[in-house]
Amino acid sequence: MLEEQGLQVDVVARREIPFGTVLTARRHMLAVRGIFAADHCIEEIVVIRGGQHS
Repeated sequence: MLEEQGLQVDVVARREIPFGTVLTARRHMLAVRGIFAADHCIEEIVVIRGGQHS
């Protein structure tokens, strides 16, 4: 979406971590909806940088 708005986008950091409180609280609902398996408990955090093209 950022690129569609004319920004250059770079991933500057990426890490897999155990679910935090929000996803832990919503895990059952997300599994029922087929978003992921019921035993899934890892989320990926990604830091992106968006800037103007040079």
